Amino acid sequence: MNLEKTGPKLGNKDFLLAFYVFYMLNYFKTTFYIHHPIEIWLQGKNMNSYFKHPISSGENSSKVCPLGNHVGVVLAIYLIIRYYFKANTLKYLNCLIWTSVLGTSLVLNLNVFIYLFPAYLIDKIS
Repeated sequence: MNLEKTGPKLGNKDFLLAFYVFYMLNYFKTTFYIHHPIEIWLQGKNMNSYFKHPISSGENSSKVCPLGNHVGVVLAIYLIIRYYFKANTLKYLNCLIWTSVLGTSLVLNLNVFIYLFPAYLIDKIS
């Protein structure tokens, strides 16, 4: 991989988006939670603890599972290093990654979807 910048310029917005994604998926704690029936059904199954997150905890805690914590790290890194890819590859990668992350979070954890949707909109608009 050629590390010469060939895509758009990396800016402060990208670092802020990366920080936001990392913070929301790894450190943000709240008592507020939103769930849909499929998510509650999936959490009731005998799933690996890697996919488990609090469903109805009224305490101030993270509503993100370990998978979401790891996705937060990887997505934040991607948001910073993505500008080392060619512009046409970047457009395809952005679409693929955001669609995968948002689609998966919509099914597995509606809270994560709500946390990430503003970052997606900001990234898409600018």
